[in-house]
Amino acid sequence: VYILPDPESMAGEWGALCIDHPQEPVIIKHLYLKKGSWNDDDYRFKATITALDAKVELDGVDVKSAYFPFYSEYGEVSIRNSRFTSPKTCDLINIKYARKALVENCDLPGNDYPDTDAVDYDGISNGEIKNNTIYGFFGSNSDAIDIGEGSQNILIEGNRIYNMTDKGVSIGQASYAVIRNNLFFNCNMGVGIKDKGSHADIDHNTFFATRYGVAVYEKNYGRGGGEAKVSHCIFSRVKKPAYADSLSKVKVSYSIGDLKKPKGKTNIKDNPAFADPVEMDLTLSAGSPVYKIDNGNAGASLPYKPKTRNDVAIAKLEMVPQGNNKALVIITVRNCSDKPVDMTGWTLRNNKFRFYAFPQHLILRPGKEVLLVNYIDWYKKIHPELDNIRGPLDLKLVLKGEELFLYDRVMALSSRFKLSTNPLWPENPVKKHIVISGDCP
Repeated sequence: VYILPDPESMAGEWGALCIDHPQEPVIIKHLYLKKGSWNDDDYRFKATITALDAKVELDGVDVKSAYFPFYSEYGEVSIRNSRFTSPKTCDLINIKYARKALVENCDLPGNDYPDTDAVDYDGISNGEIKNNTIYGFFGSNSDAIDIGEGSQNILIEGNRIYNMTDKGVSIGQASYAVIRNNLFFNCNMGVGIKDKGSHADIDHNTFFATRYGVAVYEKNYGRGGGEAKVSHCIFSRVKKPAYADSLSKVKVSYSIGDLKKPKGKTNIKDNPAFADPVEMDLTLSAGSPVYKIDNGNAGASLPYKPKTRNDVAIAKLEMVPQGNNKALVIITVRNCSDKPVDMTGWTLRNNKFRFYAFPQHLILRPGKEVLLVNYIDWYKKIHPELDNIRGPLDLKLVLKGEELFLYDRVMALSSRFKLSTNPLWPENPVKKHIVISGDCP
């Protein structure tokens, strides 16, 4: 079933589905909603789908909301095999005070707006968040999973969480969760435990290229610190595996870090030896030192599925000296396929884990290009005829690494580009005009 604005009416959006204290369960399957908003009574019905004191099941539902995709209060909620998106500040899924809540096997892309969470549980007495892919939340104070208002008995398991400017999982307001077998990549903070009464058991997770692995701290003055128990985790390319302020407690055991050893007698410092981290294959190679930890029992065990793609490529890099050790950088990314590609959630990074996030809703047509530029405002002024300029690009993305990697929204590698190992790359790139062609020239 498809529900979307009537093109003949020229309406940009329509209203909402409102489920108001039904006596029987409500089951919604195989439904596509586009540009829904909310009911006129937006104090009660806040989202494109709102459920009040209902036992509701969603399966195979795709909500491209104009504002806020899903909101519920009380009752029981099950959301499986679904996709939710929004171009605004909101929670994609916000479930409050439910007796039971489940979000499983969902695809949850973010946006560039602040205060936008993928899944927000408040006051939940029994909840699960399992096997979801959550990615591309680039606004400030935006989390993949936010647990609060005294939620208890929450299981967070089997999720893949990529590219979060804030937290992968946030536990606060005296809530408790078990967090196990999840992958956290390129998050400012993998797991954050905030304020007194908030605690988590964090077990068998892999934290890769995050700033903090686990952080436990007092967020609101006078509220006290939280607690965390961490075991059998891998912290790779993580600057601070586990942190606790003076009011908080964190205990780490049977874990490994490659930049820094987590504190604790049973922890080690070593390279975990992933099979192919460039391809995001974080399974362990045969000689991994992880196998020395408690019978090799550490890290997430999520299955790796080969997912390399090559329909979009880094086609060219140009650097033009500007004086004072500066350079204009232009990276050309081209769609080499015969189908349009939505670049939402795509990222470009170097081997030092500096990255650029593509803007939301950028559709790259077959054979078309987008130019990523560091001095974007200046470049647009001298090339007003071009409408494919995006940025700003960090110059250090090019100068500090040896290679560039282009990934899609679920971290499938689409293109790699040689920098310092290329014969055309001089000792001081900002002093010489350089043009290097890559894939899909």
